[in-house]
Amino acid sequence: MNKILTFWQQRPVRERCMAAVAALLLLGQTANWLILEPLERYQHHQTRRLEEARHARTLLNSQLPGLLTLKQQLPTQRHTELQDVLADVASRHKMPLKPDKQDPAQLSLAPFSLPFPKLIAVLQQLEQQAGIQAQEMIVFAADGLVTVKKMVVQRHD
Repeated sequence: MNKILTFWQQRPVRERCMAAVAALLLLGQTANWLILEPLERYQHHQTRRLEEARHARTLLNSQLPGLLTLKQQLPTQRHTELQDVLADVASRHKMPLKPDKQDPAQLSLAPFSLPFPKLIAVLQQLEQQAGIQAQEMIVFAADGLVTVKKMVVQRHD
């Protein structure tokens, strides 16, 4: 350490000042590269996400009256028993949906298999027509089919 200190003190003042300025510039550039640039990129990214979210919200708000009108036009089965609604949807989609266990608030279904788009269509129809949502699902996918080992549906208000 003494050798470095001796070497530094033997340098002319002008050389020491130039080395100090170079070290400060290097330190400043490193701080800019490690701290400021990532913060600016993050801020730009978040600003872009905010603009996208605002655009999506504006789009949803513009479509809301039409969706509410469609909802009012849908036939409602909200006062029909869960089993009856389920039997109706199962017959429309030509699929075996059978209740496994039942309590007043929710219905558990026996295992069944069907293609994924059909499963989505069934869940969407249950939601739109009767306000029934899947509360719990255990699924496995294989060979283009989705096997639903357990599905518990419940009406929401």
